[in-house]
Amino acid sequence: MRIPHPIAASARARPDHLALLMSSPPPGRSRSEHAGRGTSYRALADMVSRRAAVLRKRGISRGKVVALQGPPSLNWVRDFWAVGWARGVVLVSHCQGWGMPAVTV
Repeated sequence: MRIPHPIAASARARPDHLALLMSSPPPGRSRSEHAGRGTSYRALADMVSRRAAVLRKRGISRGKVVALQGPPSLNWVRDFWAVGWARGVVLVSHCQGWGMPAVTV
């Protein structure tokens, strides 16, 4: 049985709808230049699929556990979904030294 990826399914069903609205600015950006910045499902799906391709080239494949660490951000969300898109399994934790590949956002 194949389960559809939620980001890909949402991008097909409603590509221009808001997927994410960042409430705080990324490091180095002021709150005023960042206010109300949103990402559509189409843009998020594009970012996730590109990142998943990079992760697959790095050896992430079906069932591979990947430790995801870093501050909450658009990149963190992208990487969380990209690991699944690459068919890996996300372990959200600080796992340095556990012998698992880590994606640092």
